[in-house]
Amino acid sequence: MSVINKMLQDLEKREANSSPINADYQPPTKKPSQTRVIILLLVAVSAIVYALLSNSNFLGVDETTQTPIQQEQKLQQQAKVETSGSAKKMAVVEPSIKVQQAPVAPVVIQEKPVIPPALQHIAETEVEYNEPAQEIILPEQSVVPEARPIVEPLAAVETVQTPIKEPATFKMSGSGRNKQLQELKQNISENLAAGNLTYASAFLQRLLQLEKDNISARKKLASIKFSQGNYVQAKLLLTDGIEMFPQRADFKMMLARIHVAQGQKIEAMDLLKGFQPQNDSEDFLAYRAGLARELKQPETAKADYLVLTRIAPNNGKWWLGLAIVEDQIGHTESALQAYEKAKQSNQLENVVNAFVEQRIKILMGAK
Repeated sequence: MSVINKMLQDLEKREANSSPINADYQPPTKKPSQTRVIILLLVAVSAIVYALLSNSNFLGVDETTQTPIQQEQKLQQQAKVETSGSAKKMAVVEPSIKVQQAPVAPVVIQEKPVIPPALQHIAETEVEYNEPAQEIILPEQSVVPEARPIVEPLAAVETVQTPIKEPATFKMSGSGRNKQLQELKQNISENLAAGNLTYASAFLQRLLQLEKDNISARKKLASIKFSQGNYVQAKLLLTDGIEMFPQRADFKMMLARIHVAQGQKIEAMDLLKGFQPQNDSEDFLAYRAGLARELKQPETAKADYLVLTRIAPNNGKWWLGLAIVEDQIGHTESALQAYEKAKQSNQLENVVNAFVEQRIKILMGAK
């Protein structure tokens, strides 16, 4: 009935307006609804926003440069577009939004190489390190990660090179040095008395480091090395002693004995020959004369025995040595006189006296 009433009302209006009567019924044109208008407006607005965003990306505009108010307005517009999907769902791609934080103060980590303790006593002056500071800027994030120090390679550190001096030998003076020397000598004596040659050698070496010119310590250490069969170390000790004290006969004689022990008698004789000891050392002359007799060098032996008989005319051994050498050479008269001197000394053993008397009789009979 409502439809019929509405049709009648329309007819009355047409008649009032003096419009021609049309037998056919034509419904009135419908006005566009408000919802459709709003949807069209939103679609247009979103299209404009999308075009502006695309244009800004194309022109390389950084969104991070926008102010917070502009960003908030933009978010509200995008939210309206998303809520207006009742008519048509539109997929709007939301660009990533970066929120710029306040600038964080850079953390400067400056590394300084650590001087090893072993080199701290070498240079007394301070060493300056001209090292470039390493600036580390933390990443701009909501959560700041733990900063880790960057260890630069050692080659990147510019240092002032200081010439390294040889470590100075520690020397004590006064009572401290004397006390140390006394303790060393006491330890040497105790270990030698106990027969502990290993510890005695160690203390002797330490003593020679403090006193290189200690002759008795050098001779004692060389004797220990020789008795232990360490000929190389013994020779080195004696050779150094000869270089420091070239006029000492004892170092030469000890070194010659090591050569003889190794079967090197000619080398031993070459070391002793031509050397004239100071104060006419009897031991040196006697050793060289005996070695010359073994090597069949009677002239060298005769010269040394003549010196020995002048130094100690009452020593029967030197007269006996001279008599034997003169006998080998064939000097009968000189040999007889030397044999008589040896016999008159009353210092020879019975066996040796019997030999001397026999040689005297033979030489007397040969005259």
